[in-house]
Amino acid sequence: MTDEQWRKRVSRSATFVATAGGAAVGLAAGIDGEEAGSAELVSMWVDSSRRREGVGTRLITAVADWAAASGFKILALWVVEGNQAAEEAYVRSGFSRTGRRQAVRFEEPDIELEMARAL
Repeated sequence: MTDEQWRKRVSRSATFVATAGGAAVGLAAGIDGEEAGSAELVSMWVDSSRRREGVGTRLITAVADWAAASGFKILALWVVEGNQAAEEAYVRSGFSRTGRRQAVRFEEPDIELEMARAL
């Protein structure tokens, strides 16, 4: 992306960090989406020792609440194909596949699938 595109992206973004005992145990961010009226959930991470405790759900909810309050109508994300645990977590939070697919990186064979939900 160009410098201008990066500046626009971070000007309409929010980052949420989950902590426990003073340590970061999860992270998620929301950014301006590619499509008009859409936001994107990015940088989703939950420490492996804290998975299945609701940390991810709380982070997804925080990003969705930010996106709705910011006037976005759709929240989208990309999940690596085969990451069943992540995809199931997104489905539990109201996301479904859109049918769009893309390479994770140009030089890698991994594919990611787009998922989205209405806000």
